[in-house]
This record gives sequence, structure tokens and C-alpha cells, in this order.
Amino acid sequence: MAVNRISIDELLGMARISAQDSPVDKEPLSSLSEDAVAKAEEEIEDAIRNNYNGTPMVMPLLVKRRDESDYWLVPLEPAISVTGKNVIVTRSVSKSKLKGSVKEYWAQDDYSITIRGKIVGSANSAYPKSDVQRLIRYCEAGTELDVQCRLLELFGIEKMVINSFEFPFTKGENNQHYVITATSDSSYDLFINLNEEENNV
Repeated sequence: MAVNRISIDELLGMARISAQDSPVDKEPLSSLSEDAVAKAEEEIEDAIRNNYNGTPMVMPLLVKRRDESDYWLVPLEPAISVTGKNVIVTRSVSKSKLKGSVKEYWAQDDYSITIRGKIVGSANSAYPKSDVQRLIRYCEAGTELDVQCRLLELFGIEKMVINSFEFPFTKGENNQHYVITATSDSSYDLFINLNEEENNV
């Protein structure tokens, strides 16, 4: 999904005008390095990603497989729900006069993620076949997906695995609803360094 370059250029122009009119103690934009300007443009692009209709998305979702270098921006901003769960091992105390149980172990389970959205074809096209096919490929990837979303970032979620997906009947020939359920994924290093183990003995 292409970002609205006109909006970005307008914002950059406003930033340059603001920098020229700013007090002397502020560094003008013209004195910034090319890397600093490029970084500023990336931040602006990330902040004003637009959907098909040109409407700014508050929490856009971007996904990619491990064999891809670029993220794919989901065309229309989906509704994302995150559910957390604590794993608690309890034990009842025999012949105890106290009510309740003893909590022996407390851990954080994986997050459950539900993504509900709709893909819409452009004004001059019918069914959005290419976008639907691409989303299906992600659903059937058979591996974890890298994800970027402001809501998911709040929970520290950078990867997810898809458990199930549904593309139900949708009214309108250029619309397609979808529901995806996923689980957060983390990378663990399960290899043991034998040299470190020998040094600790």
C-alpha cells in the first residue's frame, strides 16, 4: 500500500517553514544531515499511513514472512484485540482451616490475538482478488510472521503464529471480510553453552 506522498511532502514543507520561522536557539532544518532528514521523513511516513480511501490509519498493521525483506501494509486498518492470560499452578492444603489454595507458580502465557477486517476493491474494480490472495498466503505461511502495530508493541509482540482464519460470505462484490486468530511468538535460545557450564562448576 503506497503512502500518500502529497501529505508527506506538505508536512515536510510545513516543517521547513516552521524551522525558518523558529527562534535562533533552534537548529534550522537546512543544517541537518541527509541521514537526519531521511529519518524525519520515515517517521512522518510511519505516522500518516493512509488506507485506500486516503483516511489516515491510527494503528495500521504490517506483516511479513521471514523470507521477505519488506513489510506488507494491510490495506484497511483492521480491528485488533489482544487477550492475555496468567498461568498459575495451585495446590490445596490438606486439612487446612484456611480457605482457598496455595499459588505455587505464576507465569505469563502467550497472548491471543484476534484480527477482524475487510478488504475492499478500488472504485473501478470488482473483487479485491490480489489482496485477498496475498493475505491467504500469510495465513498459510506455516511459520511465524513478523508484525508491526502500535497496539501489539505495547505488549511487546513482534511475532505471531496464525491459528485459524476465516473469509466469510460478504455482501457486495468488491468486499471481503476476514477473521484471523493468532498467538504471540517469542524467540528462545535453547542451546546450552558447554564452556559456560564448565566454568560455573
